Amino acid sequence: MINKLIKIAVIFLIGFLPMNRVFSGDVGKASYYSHKLTGKRMSNGARYHPDSLFCAHRNYPLGSLLKVRNPKNNKEVIVKVTDRGPHVRNRIIDLSYRAAKLLEITGQGIALVEITPVLENEFKLFVERNLSQIFPSKVYLPVINKTNSIKDSLTLKIPTAKAH
Repeated sequence: MINKLIKIAVIFLIGFLPMNRVFSGDVGKASYYSHKLTGKRMSNGARYHPDSLFCAHRNYPLGSLLKVRNPKNNKEVIVKVTDRGPHVRNRIIDLSYRAAKLLEITGQGIALVEITPVLENEFKLFVERNLSQIFPSKVYLPVINKTNSIKDSLTLKIPTAKAH
C-alpha cells in the first residue's frame, strides 16, 4: 500500500512516470451502489443517479476516467471517479448500478474486476466502439473542436436520419 501511494505521489507531483504503467491491471473486488443512495451527494458534490456511469475509488483523483473490466466475460465499461470509497476494506471500487449492469455483475453483488486508467484518446475510441450500449437511442453527441481540448469548446452534433 505504501509503495502504491509513493507511485501516486511521483505521478502527480513530479509527473515523469506514465499513469497507465503504474496502475495497469489493478485487480480486486467490486460492488455497486444501492438504489437507496439515489439523490445522495457524492464527494464531488453531484447527486448519485443509478443510470450514470460513475464510481467510487480511494486513490484516483476525482474526475479520473477508469476502464473497468469483468474478467469472467470480458465486458468493459468506462466510469468517472465521482466519490470516495468503497468503505469495505477488501473491495477496490464501488460502481453505479448501470456500470455494474453493463459488466453483468448485478446478479452477484460482488465480483472480481480489473481497473485501468483511461486517457482521453482511449475514451474516444471506446465510445465509438460501444456507442449503442452507452447511448441506446438517439442522442446529442459532444464534438470536440480543432484544438482537441474538451475544456476549450464543446459543440453539439445532432444525429441525422439515414436515407433509405
